[in-house]
Formats: sequence, C-alpha cells, structure tokens
Amino acid sequence: MENKKQNDEQSDTQDGGLIYGFIFDGKGSARKASLDDIGTKIRGKEFLWLHLDLEHPNTKKWLKNESGIERVICESLLAEDTRPRIYSLKDSMLAVFRGINFNPGSVPDDMVSLRLWINNKQQIISLRRLPVIAMQDMVESVQKGKGPSSCGEFLNMTLRSLTSRIGESVSDIDDQIDSMEELENFTDHRNIRQELNNIRRAAIGIRRYIVPQREALSLISTEKYDWLTDNDRMRIRESSERTQRYVEDLDLIRERSTLIKEEITSRIADQMNRTIYMMSIVATIFLPLGLLTGLLGINVGGIPGSEWKWSFVVVCGILVGLAGLELWIFKRRDFL
Repeated sequence: MENKKQNDEQSDTQDGGLIYGFIFDGKGSARKASLDDIGTKIRGKEFLWLHLDLEHPNTKKWLKNESGIERVICESLLAEDTRPRIYSLKDSMLAVFRGINFNPGSVPDDMVSLRLWINNKQQIISLRRLPVIAMQDMVESVQKGKGPSSCGEFLNMTLRSLTSRIGESVSDIDDQIDSMEELENFTDHRNIRQELNNIRRAAIGIRRYIVPQREALSLISTEKYDWLTDNDRMRIRESSERTQRYVEDLDLIRERSTLIKEEITSRIADQMNRTIYMMSIVATIFLPLGLLTGLLGINVGGIPGSEWKWSFVVVCGILVGLAGLELWIFKRRDFL
C-alpha cells in the first residue's frame, strides 16, 4: 500500500516539476492549480498549495525566477543539508521535516525530507526529492472532501501523518526487541548479533533526525504567525510531545539491545569457561596417568613385571583405580 502511494505520486509529476497543485476553499474541498496560480490573488479563506519535485530540472529555475520567494529562502529550500529546522521571516515560515522512507529498496532510518514554505499570502509550497507518503495522504483527504481548512490545519495534518508513521516504525523496532527478549536461548549467536546491530543502526538513524524535529516543532508552537491559531499550536505541541516519546522509546530500544548483546556475550563466555574447565579437568586426570604410562614405556632394562603375563592387566587396573581416586578427590573438593 505504501509503495503504491509512492508510485502514484511519481506518476503525477507534471511539466515544470509540479506534482500536486490545489487551491483550497477553506471548507475541506479544493480545485486543481498550476504553477501560474502563484501570482493569483487568494480570496477569503482560500489558500494555495503547490507540491514540487526537487529532482525536476525546471523546479530550481521556477523557484528563483517565478515563485516570488526571496532568494535567501530559495537557497534554503534547495540546500542539500536537510536537517529538520524552521526559519521565520516576518509572518512566513520555512520548515524542513523528515519522514520514514517507504520507497522500494530503502530502509526506515534512511528518512526522506520534506521542505515547506508557508507565507502570509496564504500560499504553501512544498518540495521533496523522494516521494513522501504524507503528501499523498493530503491528496486523499482532498479527494474525500476532508482537506484542510487553513494553512495551520494543513501543517498539522502533514505533521500528524509524518509523526504517526515514525511511531509505526519505532513500534516495529520495539516489537523486534520484544521477540528477541522472549527467546529462552540464543543458539545462533552470529545471526542474533547481526539483527541487534541492524536494530541499533535503525534506532540511531531515526533518532538522529527526530531529535531536531522535536525541537523544531516546539519552536513552531511558540511562534506568533497570523495563520496559526491557538488550536493549531496546541496540536503542534501534541506532535512535539509524541515525537519526544518516540525519542525516549528509541533510547530505551538502544539500551535493551545493549543488554541483550551483553547477555549473549555473557552466555558465550560462560560456555567457553565451562568448556575450558572440563578440558582442564580431563587434562588433570590424565596427567598422572600419562606420567605413569610414559615411565613404564621407557626402553631400558629393569622394568618391573616385564616378564610376567599379568603385568599389563595389573597396570591397567592401577590406572583405572588412580583415575577413580582422582575423580573422588575432585568431587570431594566440589571441582565437579
């Protein structure tokens, strides 16, 4: 389902780099828009949304020459560094967010970036390099007549979609840790340790981006934008708190994976110690036996009983008795 959404977004890319374009009526419905509508005067509660593909060759040219956005903002929107952050200019906001990468062949911690520019002219411009599920969710809500009624609600719907999918990925990782903790024994140490490394890598990768994203959300909720209501700020704070919870969950996942790895290492060490201990016991038992047989096996004259036919049987009996005596001594001293 997720991959299908990504493919749908890719197939909708139009000339000029526009993927989606809508003018919302403020009641949940919208009509399609084009890049030329950036200069159209927005009336009443209407607002414009243009979603562009950063990989398209015309996107950069349009942003700098036709969008009407300040050059410094254009450079920020086109920058390679996509660490989550916000930048305020008068009553406008530039934001960079991260979401889970559901593109084919990707891994969850390889997160996709979403850049947003929301200004006081009721215009929203979003850009991405790889498809972002949250934008397809937005289109589906429009098709159902349940689209956002304001720029603030658009932002909240986007954040809710991004955050919920981050939560799903964190929950999946947590379930993997739970299943590993329920194992009574770790027979295949190599595979389990590799799985633990993959889990830790995924947790670290996701955490790397959602920590600054949490800080950006906290900052947005304190900014005084005219297009952002108190109710919008409250919902953004909720998204920030959920993100904080995911950060704590990822920290706990890293600690739990470390404990499991230490348990595996401890079990391997115990197994090796038992093996070495048993080998030491065997070597200790056979040391005097080997000394005796070696002494009797020297090729010199004068070996007692060399001419007696029962010598071999007697020597074997002595060796067995000596071994039994050693085992009895080891048990008395709790060596066995």
